[in-house]
Amino acid sequence: MKTLIEKLRYFLEQKINLVLPLFIVITLFLEYKRIYANPYSSFFSIQQYFYKINLNFLNSNYFIFNSFPAGEHFSGVNILEFIFILVLVLSYILYYFSKGIEKRLLQFCFSIFFINSAISSILTLYFTIRNLKIEFGTLIYLLIIVFWTLFFYLILTILSKGEKVKTYKYRLLNDYTAFNLKRANKAQRIFHLVFDACFAILVTSNLIRILPIKSLRWLSNIIGERYVITLLLLVCITFYYIIFELIFKSTPAKFLTQTKVVSLTGQPITSGQIIAKSFSRRLPFNPLSFLTEQLGWHDSLSKTTVVQLTRQGKHGSWYWLIIPFFIGLFAIVFYATLYLRKYENFKVGENNYNNQKYDIERKLNNISEFDFITLSETNSRFGNNQYLKVGFIGKDSIDCYKINESYLANSLQKADQYYGGYYNGLEVVTLSKEDLNNAICESYDFDGLFSDCGLKLFENQKAVRIKKIESLNEPTIGFNDVSFKQQRDGDYGFTIRLSNTDNKIVIENIKTDNKDILFTTTFPYSGADSYNKEKYSIKGSGLEPKQSVIFKLQIKDMLTEQRFIYSLEIEGRYTKTLKLVKSL
Repeated sequence: MKTLIEKLRYFLEQKINLVLPLFIVITLFLEYKRIYANPYSSFFSIQQYFYKINLNFLNSNYFIFNSFPAGEHFSGVNILEFIFILVLVLSYILYYFSKGIEKRLLQFCFSIFFINSAISSILTLYFTIRNLKIEFGTLIYLLIIVFWTLFFYLILTILSKGEKVKTYKYRLLNDYTAFNLKRANKAQRIFHLVFDACFAILVTSNLIRILPIKSLRWLSNIIGERYVITLLLLVCITFYYIIFELIFKSTPAKFLTQTKVVSLTGQPITSGQIIAKSFSRRLPFNPLSFLTEQLGWHDSLSKTTVVQLTRQGKHGSWYWLIIPFFIGLFAIVFYATLYLRKYENFKVGENNYNNQKYDIERKLNNISEFDFITLSETNSRFGNNQYLKVGFIGKDSIDCYKINESYLANSLQKADQYYGGYYNGLEVVTLSKEDLNNAICESYDFDGLFSDCGLKLFENQKAVRIKKIESLNEPTIGFNDVSFKQQRDGDYGFTIRLSNTDNKIVIENIKTDNKDILFTTTFPYSGADSYNKEKYSIKGSGLEPKQSVIFKLQIKDMLTEQRFIYSLEIEGRYTKTLKLVKSL
């Protein structure tokens, strides 16, 4: 095994100028394919053989933003991983044009790859042992991760080859008068402290997943949840320092500043000193000890210090430009992604409101005493709704009863039963045609609000708009969404999701002029109850994203046994409408 590793190291060292660009090109290609490729294509069955950086803090979605690579299915893009890959490309550009001299940024990138891969190996091995079952696929995946860990280790050792420590005539350094190596300055030590702590938490926090949930709950009950999280993160940071300084005598931040850990005694640094240094970092107020003493506490206790290597490439001060570069790049990608997300929400909201507006105008033209009007504050997402029951209908106005807000608004039959069909004695609100027109908002702005519309029905209350009109004479059906999923054969499957909040209904049939569309859902189809709602998931194949299509739905009201024809139109990503065409 040792001979095999030496041969691999020799090969990588001889072909380093070929291996590095090839690895970076493959990494860029894989990242592109992960975002834009079909998740069920053959690519995704072989991509596990190549390593992917994971900068997903605690397996959360905090830094993940969604995009629409094809149709309606989301693809998650981790903004930190995206920026890291850009930095990887930049690091190789610097390395190439400096003819291999400027390698600090490249060392930093591969050190992050290394620790990430090492943690993946630990997690894979742990879950394999815990499940007491070793499957062939899992074993292959583990061997692949171990190979990549070895690959990143060898690349780092090759990049670090030939490094020399600066010598310097120092003044008295406590008891180590013979020590003549140039130590890292305070600015560098502060940079190490902050930068390494951030990356340690980011890349090692997933190790917490191996801890039993019951043990975490027990510990949380004793010392509190906040202290448990702090304790676990401190353990992760300590693990990070031990791994890096045992193997490389350096950390990602130290690679950037071209520094390393050495023993104050002049002898080769031992693993005991590294472990002592890592644990003594956890002493309270340890960072402050560097401000008052030549040696900080974790240096003096472990008899180690951090020294500068002979400078290669640009002066270290140039690397301070990396910080505003990172911040600027992060800000650009972050705010651009927020804008895209807001734009997606706006287009979806605009489509939903256009559907609402069409339905409101249709029902106002055929208003009846069986209708309920829901009013909502014009420019408030969280304001209370108000409910009106249509009463007397005049030529130029209608009288409505203001009914109790506590009635079960998602069931008109129950609302009517609640009042027994008798509304006399309730407050009467008279609405003219002008009032009704003013209560229909014409525009839906980018912030998801409405402007220059609404009317004041009650004193000391904000302007309201008509949110919806529901009727006892027809179903209350909502079009939730349509999603697409590309199958292994390349065809798209689709799912149409509808909901109903009134009388029970049955979808008896769906027709379309597109002969390629086939439905796997059988009809008649009844929905499943969910919190006083019926949900319908109609599935089929042959419909592709961004393809325009019109469905005709025949729906039966199970209470009145009346049938209705609805038109469901899909055009592109955002335009989706459900309209009542006629009753049979």
